[in-house]
Amino acid sequence: TIIVNPTAQVNDPTDQVVCNGDNTSVTFTTNRTGGTTTYTWTNDTPAIGLLAGGTGNIGAFAAVNAGTSPVTATITVTPNFNNGGVDCSGPSEDFTIIVNPTAHVNDPTDQVVCNGDNTAAVTFTTNRTEGTTTYTWTNDTPAIGLLAGGTGNIGAFAAVNTGTSPVVATIIVTPTFTNEAVGCAGPTKTFTITVNPTPTLSSTLTHADVCSNTLFSYNPTSATVGTTFNWSRAVVDGITPAGPTSGVNNPNETLINITSAPIAVTYQYTLAANDCNNVQDVIVNINPEPVGADDTDNTCSNLALNYDLQANIDGVNGVSSDFSWVAEDNTNVTGESTTAQTGDFITDNITNQSGLDQDVVYTVTPTGTNDCTGDPFTVTITIQT
Repeated sequence: TIIVNPTAQVNDPTDQVVCNGDNTSVTFTTNRTGGTTTYTWTNDTPAIGLLAGGTGNIGAFAAVNAGTSPVTATITVTPNFNNGGVDCSGPSEDFTIIVNPTAHVNDPTDQVVCNGDNTAAVTFTTNRTEGTTTYTWTNDTPAIGLLAGGTGNIGAFAAVNTGTSPVVATIIVTPTFTNEAVGCAGPTKTFTITVNPTPTLSSTLTHADVCSNTLFSYNPTSATVGTTFNWSRAVVDGITPAGPTSGVNNPNETLINITSAPIAVTYQYTLAANDCNNVQDVIVNINPEPVGADDTDNTCSNLALNYDLQANIDGVNGVSSDFSWVAEDNTNVTGESTTAQTGDFITDNITNQSGLDQDVVYTVTPTGTNDCTGDPFTVTITIQT
């Protein structure tokens, strides 16, 4: 009997593409029967986690690629057919195991922006090459104006924070490296976008009216911690001190209005907090004070006065007023009011028996019907003999 063994044969193993850290294995097969086929193999890249050579099937092993680009290992398998104690070798087959690297994304820079400002666009980058890295991301605070999640880069957007404290959004980006249609995920990176609020005045923007020549005091407040306050006041016709003037916090200004009507004065406040600024106007009406003029008049002794005090005011700025008045004591006359009186007219009936003209000086304090008190003025009445 002559037995002729066939040439050994091995089916060509399928090429593989795996991710760093994934397990893989290879089972060799043949179409030869009637004997036993064994296999030897070599590996030109042991760095993938597989020995440089061996016999039999390739058992499961964890693929390794700690680099930045895919690594291709070529494995050559040679079959040997044994029958009747006779070994017959056959042609070898080559196949590859490509180990993709773990995906990677560079850590994006944290951002701090103000409410209403545009953020910087976030362009994700990686050090991986020879494949394609894609990115998915999540955002835990969509209220800042950014969706709760998405893919790819994050374009610039108008940041939103309508509150009074900073809002911090945490964005988590996950990279995926794809090569030969196999995607390999990588570790996430986390960054933040902090949106600081617009500082606003929590104190009133329309102050209660203030009388002329009365201290205007305004304490600015804001619900945003750390807000600073700077103010300026432009020139306002009819108001003294004239301005322009500026300062910080409370103006504490005494403004004078001697016109006939209220004048609105605007204080422009610039607020700053967390490098975010805002400008708001605070308006106060300065009500006019009545202004009288020192005056003289004369009358005969024992003749009732009828001095019109409102007429005096009307001759200056015309603020409708009430009056209190009192005369200085003159011992040479009788009938003058040396205790405070009220009324729109001085009506004393004064008797002068001295033989000489005598002056009686009245000090008059006007108070406008707007409750603003003006400076006192004098009315000197000469009482003739």
